[in-house]
Amino acid sequence: MDEINSKVFYDMVIRVRGHSRIYLRYFLDVRALPLW
Repeated sequence: MDEINSKVFYDMVIRVRGHSRIYLRYFLDVRALPLW
């Protein structure tokens, strides 16, 4: 169980690093919604 969880977490970290710009832009857009 621990090994599987660690692999999934590591995969998520790689995806976040690879798509950091997309996630950051999406996060900023979501935060900006209430301002509009």
